[in-house]
Amino acid sequence: MRIHNTLLGALALGLVAVSPLAISGSAIAQEAATAAKVVSQPAAQVDITIFGSSYAQVEETRRIELKQGVNSVLLTGVAAQYKQNSLRLVGVKNGAGVLTIKSSTYQPATLTTERLLELSVGKKITVATSGVGGKSYSGELLSTQGGNLILKSDNGTIDVVQGGNVTFHEAPAGLTATPSLVMEVAADKAGTYDVTFIYETGGFGWAANHSAILDEAASKLKSWESSVLITNESGSSFANATVRLISGRVVENEEAAGGARMYSAAKAVRSDSAQVEDVGEQKTYILPGKVSLGNGQARLVPLFTASNVPVKRTYVVPATAPYRGITGGFASVRLTVDNCLRDNMGKAIPQGVVKLYQFNTDGNLLQTGTARTTDRAVNEVFDLNVGKASDIKYEVKTVASKKLAKVADEQRSVENTVEVTVFNYKSQPVLVQLELQASTAQLDKAWTVKSTDSATIVTSVAGNGQSTVRYVVVVPDYGN
Repeated sequence: MRIHNTLLGALALGLVAVSPLAISGSAIAQEAATAAKVVSQPAAQVDITIFGSSYAQVEETRRIELKQGVNSVLLTGVAAQYKQNSLRLVGVKNGAGVLTIKSSTYQPATLTTERLLELSVGKKITVATSGVGGKSYSGELLSTQGGNLILKSDNGTIDVVQGGNVTFHEAPAGLTATPSLVMEVAADKAGTYDVTFIYETGGFGWAANHSAILDEAASKLKSWESSVLITNESGSSFANATVRLISGRVVENEEAAGGARMYSAAKAVRSDSAQVEDVGEQKTYILPGKVSLGNGQARLVPLFTASNVPVKRTYVVPATAPYRGITGGFASVRLTVDNCLRDNMGKAIPQGVVKLYQFNTDGNLLQTGTARTTDRAVNEVFDLNVGKASDIKYEVKTVASKKLAKVADEQRSVENTVEVTVFNYKSQPVLVQLELQASTAQLDKAWTVKSTDSATIVTSVAGNGQSTVRYVVVVPDYGN
């Protein structure tokens, strides 16, 4: 099947194109006026790809019955936030002949009371007035001026009716309750054509939510559940759609490689519920089954689950606190997760909020912490800072300080001797990790350097006890 592109050179996407045909504006208008009016069947297949909170790409396959010659095809149910100049034709199959695309026009919803009355002039309607003494008038609608309906009855009388319930005996053609795309096409043979096209629309968005139940004694997440909240404010509803969610930042109106078919060459990894594809540098989550997205609705859809995930819990104290105006506080609680199959995970995780839950002694599930995570890759080890430990506190103070000699034009520095005291009000001993920026510190053997920006000391604190760590750091002397 070939498609000739005339005025829509931009619509050619993976099609066999022929030489453009020059058509004047008056010729187009004349053809449109004489074109056969065709309404497509509902979409046999709908794919929606949602790019974060910005926009979505809709791909549909529609069946249309064309007459030989020029046809004006009405594609109903298009999103009300359709983005101009985003229509792309992917292909035609099962066509009887050669299809020539001439132009396309976006048309807002036209099914309004005003348009119904305008197009019913010359046709029979019935108007029933309300209130005391209400009557029913039936006849040919002659005029709709000034809110008055002028009807000519079968016996020739003229009635002027203001207000009331109107019954239309014949539905005017061409009115749609949803926005539409109108395509002017020419077919060299009459018959059935299955047309696949894509367009972009605003009004769609998605956000990931994660929840985990911590078994503190076993150092495991009894469960991990990821879901996505999808919002549809596009102005149209879509039934039984395949939904894909793109993570990361994709610049609007930049076409991903391969357009609507960019997934065919992607590598898919099966998860418990959703599938995950690598598309370029982005992750694509394919929701299981078909999803219906009603306009104005927010729908929560599961992505995947995991269970018995080992975690490492760490209490963390910021060792550089005195230089930020902090003299103490509560230790932070950090959970470290290895996102690998060995630890029952091994799934690409989209950025979002993580809510941590634990059971109390009565068996009630209570939320005990909240964290945020960025996009996490398979086999990536990542941390979740889930809150503060109410029973582990620290104090920090500078016990000695001296200015260092200025070297050339560099900033003068100060060498500070710092003490951090950790107080453990739990009955059992704990390990607490002190952290500071390694590039500003003179380190002794007690420190473990993780990177140029991070060094740690791990100290053991007895139950209902305390532990003091002393160290030296060098910081800029902003006073000189």
